[in-house]
Amino acid sequence: MATLKIPTPLRSYTNGQAEVAVDGANVAQAMDNLIEKFPTLRPHLYNGDGNLRPFVNLFVGENNIKDLQGLETPLDENARVILIPSIAGGSESLEICGEGNLNRQAREVREEKAFKLGVLGALRGSILTLSQVSPKSKRI
Repeated sequence: MATLKIPTPLRSYTNGQAEVAVDGANVAQAMDNLIEKFPTLRPHLYNGDGNLRPFVNLFVGENNIKDLQGLETPLDENARVILIPSIAGGSESLEICGEGNLNRQAREVREEKAFKLGVLGALRGSILTLSQVSPKSKRI
């Protein structure tokens, strides 16, 4: 059974679970199984047409499924699927929800080796990386 890593903002829809065991031969089937288990996740991951929302990024290991076979990317029994929503903004400054929240998010990113991917999200046309964020900062 594959494991799907749930980001912090969506854990309230998975009863606080950070990881969910999912069945499926490919990413699409695993996502269907996730939605069967937690139907309240559907509007956060899929649009009205039933397609995955553009800001939802799925990785199998360290590879974005967009660079593989998309939702048809096959999964082995020990696959680790990581769900990473895009982080975007357009204001003059970005408020950080407290130093503890930033540290927790940074730790999770490190744990999943997402820093190797080089993308946390677009902010005013540039990529925001951990090296640009000081844990003591309240504004960026």
